[in-house]
Amino acid sequence: MSYPSRLHSYVPLTRLSRFLTIVLCIGILFNLISIAMSVISFTASEDINLGLNSNTSKPSGSVSIFSSDFTYLYGALYSMVFLTISIIFLYWFYRSYSNLYSLEVNGLKFSPIKAVGYCIIPIINLWKPYYIMKEIWTFSHATSISNEFSLSDSNSNIKRWWVLFLFSIFFPLIGGSLFAQPISNVITNIALILASVMLISILKEITIGQEKRYNSVNNTR
Repeated sequence: MSYPSRLHSYVPLTRLSRFLTIVLCIGILFNLISIAMSVISFTASEDINLGLNSNTSKPSGSVSIFSSDFTYLYGALYSMVFLTISIIFLYWFYRSYSNLYSLEVNGLKFSPIKAVGYCIIPIINLWKPYYIMKEIWTFSHATSISNEFSLSDSNSNIKRWWVLFLFSIFFPLIGGSLFAQPISNVITNIALILASVMLISILKEITIGQEKRYNSVNNTR
């Protein structure tokens, strides 16, 4: 599939990647707060359960020491932060893929709009974004305009990022039946933190790779 490069002007990813990194760090902060809240709730529940009779039917981890108003407010802020991350990431995804056309990359399989669309369409978004991200990274790190690739461990970073991301989505569906809810929340948030760290590394590498390729393309004109 080919789209004329003139339809896609090159836009450096530096500022956008930096902004997305800042928002991801804010998301990590919320993940850490969630972990702390879950640990406090679980510890308080264990303390309460130790004071109950051995035949109590109250399950461990079911007691919340936070008010409903605080929990609602925090949940709303948490949702807003991760909605913001999602929107900025989708724009970064579009921009980084669009840049590939202006960098004279041949053999791209998607248009920038389709690349974003596959992130949104249910079921398809379980694997397509992974392959598109690999394509972005690979072509951004071509060692010359002839599209020769210099593969490294960064491809494994993309795999780790995607596995951790999918784990953070599906684990809560079964984690509550395997562990106390606070423990399930801790595991999910740790996965999200690790996925965010992997993504920040990927953003940096793709940004640097596209800048180098842009300079190479310009030097040959």
